[in-house]
Amino acid sequence: MDNVQALHSFWSSFGVAAIDEQSAYDNKTIEELEIDYPYISYEVATDSFDNAVSIGADIWDRSTAWDRITQLAKLINAGIGRGGKIVPYDDGALWITRGAPFSQRMDAQDVSSAGGYDLRRIHININVEYLSA
Repeated sequence: MDNVQALHSFWSSFGVAAIDEQSAYDNKTIEELEIDYPYISYEVATDSFDNAVSIGADIWDRSTAWDRITQLAKLINAGIGRGGKIVPYDDGALWITRGAPFSQRMDAQDVSSAGGYDLRRIHININVEYLSA
């Protein structure tokens, strides 16, 4: 597993689908991939040893309530913990810590053909240090 796969492994460890944001262009793409709500879309950025990279992710839900994705944000927060989370990969590891602010609620009107629900989003900020030579 390389560092990008390790990042995917981290985001996929919370019981919902996780996709690189470059795969999440619009609702049609999400439907074609048959991804259910809620799901996580995340940025991919890498760097060399001893450099922290700020990475954003979004938890998406099609709902009239915030409960489900608020609980998911809490699960991610706990999964990172106070000292961070180490995710090993071939020849190195990711050290993931909480960014600031850690999470922020956002919502937008649903403009898809499905209609009837608001699209909810919680934006998550993390810092990733790539611990490899």
